[in-house]
Amino acid sequence: MSTTEPYVPPLPTPPTPPRSRSKTPFLLGCALLIFLVGGGCVALFLAGSRSVSAAKVPAEQFLVAIEQADYKSARQSLTRQTGASSSASSIPDIMSLLQKRHGKSISHTGPQNYNVSTFNGVTQVRLVYLEKFERGQTPVQLILTPENGQWKVAGFNFQL
Repeated sequence: MSTTEPYVPPLPTPPTPPRSRSKTPFLLGCALLIFLVGGGCVALFLAGSRSVSAAKVPAEQFLVAIEQADYKSARQSLTRQTGASSSASSIPDIMSLLQKRHGKSISHTGPQNYNVSTFNGVTQVRLVYLEKFERGQTPVQLILTPENGQWKVAGFNFQL
């Protein structure tokens, strides 16, 4: 004889409870992170812009002085280290070489480009101007650093 057991249907699986975790904390965290990063970028941009604005004044004075052949005033715009490492005739010699090639210096425009960098706590601003001569123009890069609370020209490079 065979015994058959009565059929018992399987028990239904209980429904999974709905997720109670909200995505709100995650979204708030992402929004806060974006806000902080964006604020940091804006702060860096504003600090760099302030440095450039402050450095433009002595850069303009230096360029106007060499355009007017006032090399004594131009030398006073240099940092102590740059002034000590160059002779009194270095600026007139450079300008004489440029005048032979391009004629008399007339004016400048710019800055066309700038860069602000800080290394070992010393901030440098690089400004690129376009110096106009009677027979052409050439870029000039000025490197400025703060010295005793004032921006001074630490270097300048004319492209020949």
